[in-house]
Amino acid sequence: MFFLPVVTSVSVVSLVWAQIYAPYYSIAQEYLKHVGIVMTNSAIGDPKTAIYALIVVNIWQWTGFSMLMYIAGIANLPSEVLDAARIDGAKGWRLAVHVIVPMLAPRTKSLLLLGVIGTLQTFPIVHLMTGGGPNRASEVFGTFIFKQSFVLSDTGSGAALSVIVLVVALGLSLVQIALLGARLSPAAKGQA
Repeated sequence: MFFLPVVTSVSVVSLVWAQIYAPYYSIAQEYLKHVGIVMTNSAIGDPKTAIYALIVVNIWQWTGFSMLMYIAGIANLPSEVLDAARIDGAKGWRLAVHVIVPMLAPRTKSLLLLGVIGTLQTFPIVHLMTGGGPNRASEVFGTFIFKQSFVLSDTGSGAALSVIVLVVALGLSLVQIALLGARLSPAAKGQA
């Protein structure tokens, strides 16, 4: 169930969340009524909340992938290290914070890198739910490039902006790799 949003079509995700955010009759509105809040606007129709509403959708869609990566990482932790930590008295939070989390650091670094690159490539959800609106409040690189290239028919500017996004993504990736460190696998070290 947690992985289902990852494999669900972006158009379906956008349609479902547009209904969740709709004013007056939405699921979100029903919950907010219980705490005394009445939405008169859609969360994606208000310039102050549109980008945050889209961020929630994006996080919801990709949380299952991150969780799967961590579950695979935990399943592959060496049992000898965990047993040694337990013998030394680590249990509960101490075991998690001092042993498991540091051993999952390579997965966390990979997910951070994928998250930054994915954020720069965000287009479908924004395009389908808001089109970059209202008043350009939820405009991202992808929707701006799309408008330049296909709405305004300025393909040269759209192509140039795409290259700029590529260079920014590459630069941010290199900075992240330098700051977080990268370890080569034994096979990669042999080829280098």
